Amino acid sequence: MSTRVAIRIGYHKCASTHLGLQVLPKHPQIRHLGKPYSADDPVREVVESIIDARPFDLRRCRDLAAAHVMPSGGRAVVSISDGRLAMRSCTAASDVAERLQAVFGGGRILITIRRHVDFVTSLYVQDIGTGRTVAGIDDWMAANWDTGLTLRSYAAFAPVIARYRHTFGQDRVWVSLLEQFTDDMPSVAAGLGAFLGVDSATLLTLLMAAPRNPRMSILQARLGGKKRRGYAVAKAVARRLPDPVLALAARLTGHHRRFEPRLGSHWRRTLAALAEEDCAALKEEFDLPVDRYRYRP
Repeated sequence: MSTRVAIRIGYHKCASTHLGLQVLPKHPQIRHLGKPYSADDPVREVVESIIDARPFDLRRCRDLAAAHVMPSGGRAVVSISDGRLAMRSCTAASDVAERLQAVFGGGRILITIRRHVDFVTSLYVQDIGTGRTVAGIDDWMAANWDTGLTLRSYAAFAPVIARYRHTFGQDRVWVSLLEQFTDDMPSVAAGLGAFLGVDSATLLTLLMAAPRNPRMSILQARLGGKKRRGYAVAKAVARRLPDPVLALAARLTGHHRRFEPRLGSHWRRTLAALAEEDCAALKEEFDLPVDRYRYRP
């Protein structure tokens, strides 16, 4: 297929919202197709078929891609961003990379990773915020290490990068560290622009202007996340408080302090062992600056 397709496979909690809502859709040379999707979006059907959320039919996926993805609308690049692709790529039995290649006939793959402990902690905070768990972080880790999110494989980035490089080719997989977005955004924009074949200056402007998601506060976590009834009640009460009382209440309840859960010693050691092994491959095989950004515990 002649259209240049860029597929951001993840990871979750690695600037997904930032890129998928505020950067890629607003670049004039990029036709961004999601996420987010509508319920009946053909692109959603293709992605969810590839990750086995729906039955996979290669011919139908190719037909949908040809009709709804490949028309570029005069743009240089068509992009898709869905963190579930990385999540479903992390097991040895996964064939998500191969399916993407078969459906799109190639493409360019974007991957963003972050420090392992920050990645896992952020996933936990997200589960608290969405009401999927009310457990403490150590209990959540125990429930999701080998089951649930299967963090043992999900937090090992190197095997997924290797698989996509093998499937698509080394020059068609772009990997960035989330930490580089704040430390050296001009270099990120230049690298991404060159990789996609779009204007880097526009990318940099969008990257710098786009707001980030605010981190959950201690109060929000205590109330079980934004989707819990307790949070809605607290917001309703807060609207009726005079400003001085509201400011005092915020200080006392931790509303303006970030929720930063700490792993217990067992899970710190377990995650450190995984990170040490993964970092060796990230550095030696892919020349990623993991030491500069303190990926090793």
